[in-house]
Amino acid sequence: MTQYDPAAIATQLVQEHGLEEAIAAATEGILYSQEAGDFYALSVWREVRRHLRSRHRDEDERSH
Repeated sequence: MTQYDPAAIATQLVQEHGLEEAIAAATEGILYSQEAGDFYALSVWREVRRHLRSRHRDEDERSH
């Protein structure tokens, strides 16, 4: 079984798409995984989105 690093995936998505689009991509990954019944991928995507939302909160706090 291949394991994925949600923090690394989050970083890559931000580099490729920016933070807002990265969150949207993670949400799409969650929905797709739910529909496919792939519970491992679902857990990874949820962790990715958690990392991204945490970054978003951190950015909001720095800007205020």
